[in-house]
Amino acid sequence: MHITHYAPKSKKARTFTGEMPTTKVVAVDPKVIKQEALVYVPNAPEHQIRKAADRGKDIKGKWIDVCVHTDKQAKNLGVRTTDIAVLEPIKKVKKVRHH
Repeated sequence: MHITHYAPKSKKARTFTGEMPTTKVVAVDPKVIKQEALVYVPNAPEHQIRKAADRGKDIKGKWIDVCVHTDKQAKNLGVRTTDIAVLEPIKKVKKVRHH
């Protein structure tokens, strides 16, 4: 997967899912990774498990954009290629009554 980094353009910015962009978010191509999936990104700054809560018009195919604090940090982190893991949400189990 190609990894790039971005910083929010303003304090009023929102992700595609309506959340504030934080360092717990990645932008994805929803044809490859479903929105709101949890994504494990090895060596990502601060949080290695992030929510796919955003998508950019230029994010296509096997490419994710990791949200960071500043443009300078995004530029310094650059572009890299690494394996990631999309984590499946845990399904809720109905309570079972024991007799």
